[in-house]
Amino acid sequence: MKLLIDGKSAALPESAYAYLANGVTLDLREDNGAIVALLDGGDAGQSYKVEWRFTYSKVLQYYVLRSKSIHHGEFPEVHENTDYTYNENKDL
Repeated sequence: MKLLIDGKSAALPESAYAYLANGVTLDLREDNGAIVALLDGGDAGQSYKVEWRFTYSKVLQYYVLRSKSIHHGEFPEVHENTDYTYNENKDL
């Protein structure tokens, strides 16, 4: 999957979305300089809500996924959080 934000490439590892099926709605918004994508999907007992949070890396020169949070649709207290890090050392 290729993702563009403001015409610039965004890093979106396949593991961030590979097992999410039957997406129903996708909302995009800006939050304190971050781009937030909210996806509702699934059905009944398999429903979920996922939030991906992207920021622009001045070193890498593209948007990078910083975190993913998935909540079960029927039991929101059941959730999974993943943080993503990148080698942004400009001296490499």
